[in-house]
Amino acid sequence: MTVIISENLDSYLYLLIAVLVFSFDSTLILLLTQSNVGFWTIIFWRQLIQLFTILLVYITPLLFQNKHVINGLRDKFSKIGIWGVVAGLLYAVDNAAYIIAIANTYTINVYLFFAFSPVFIAILSYFINNDLLDFKLILTAIVCSIAVSYIFYADVVNDYDKPLDKDDDDIGSRGTNWYIVYGNLMALVGSFSYAVYMVYTQLIQFAQFTYLLN
Repeated sequence: MTVIISENLDSYLYLLIAVLVFSFDSTLILLLTQSNVGFWTIIFWRQLIQLFTILLVYITPLLFQNKHVINGLRDKFSKIGIWGVVAGLLYAVDNAAYIIAIANTYTINVYLFFAFSPVFIAILSYFINNDLLDFKLILTAIVCSIAVSYIFYADVVNDYDKPLDKDDDDIGSRGTNWYIVYGNLMALVGSFSYAVYMVYTQLIQFAQFTYLLN
């Protein structure tokens, strides 16, 4: 019991750190885009920093264990294989779509679309892993779908050809701003790619567990 509680506390601590970093991340991306920094430049440096962070996470335990760093990293990355490369590509698509969405639409829209990820995960798990869908999840999916549809409706249909001074509904963009519609689509793409990434990594872990049992 003590071990389980300790592991849960560690998970919550990591989650808290991730949320804090993530909240500053969107603000920094907005500041950079407003300073005329291209989002592809932001994507490059953001992914590069993530790479160095992952390497640091791998290297630090090796240093404390007095192991050879190069050999240790070679062992780590040699176990990734083609499945790990595909997972990395899915995660890269998620990151790129997130940055493009932040650069083109409202931040609240992006987080609303990414909040839809658990619903995507549940639906994909239902078809791929035969997981059950309970009533609460179905109700959540319906509510999220209505919210997402309403945002697109406000940006495209309701605000179409409406003068900026006449668009006072405070929903979506001011007028039909197709950059914001594009940003909304990228947020939806990022949310779905993250869901695919999570289900895919779960399948890999299950396959590894099954292999160890056999």
